[in-house]
Amino acid sequence: MINPRPTEVIENLIATLDSIILPRLKEADVLSAATTTRHMLRYVLNQMWLEPVIFAAELPKLEGLLDEARQFFHAVGASEALAIVATALAHDADDVEPGHEGIAMRVGKLREGIHGALRQLIDHRADWSGSTGYDDLRKAIRDYLAWQNIEEAKIVAPAFYGQGARR
Repeated sequence: MINPRPTEVIENLIATLDSIILPRLKEADVLSAATTTRHMLRYVLNQMWLEPVIFAAELPKLEGLLDEARQFFHAVGASEALAIVATALAHDADDVEPGHEGIAMRVGKLREGIHGALRQLIDHRADWSGSTGYDDLRKAIRDYLAWQNIEEAKIVAPAFYGQGARR
């Protein structure tokens, strides 16, 4: 293991900004830029700590929702919607880059599939709203999106809110 760890480096950069650089800055635009840099460092640090945990919980949620969407779209004969879901779910373990960025890319692809499925549900509401499972699938997707917003707020909020002015 290489030391210092990335989180330790970022924590030290923030401490340097707080104790040495920010107190000496007088020009508003320079102070603002340094403060924004501090916020962004905290944001990256929060991502490094929290995103792996969030992704571990999110992957099965996304895959389950897309499977539920696939079943619904199959039942209503929606070939375009089925193609969107199939594209999102198509992957080979060898296609996923190792490490956090690879998982992030996988989560991103699955999220795109969820958004595409929701778009299809909205666009075809008049045709499908009476179909078995339509309301349940819409609710499940809305519940997931609410969960996702809450989880991502755990990364964003402590980095910015209550931490001083931002540009």
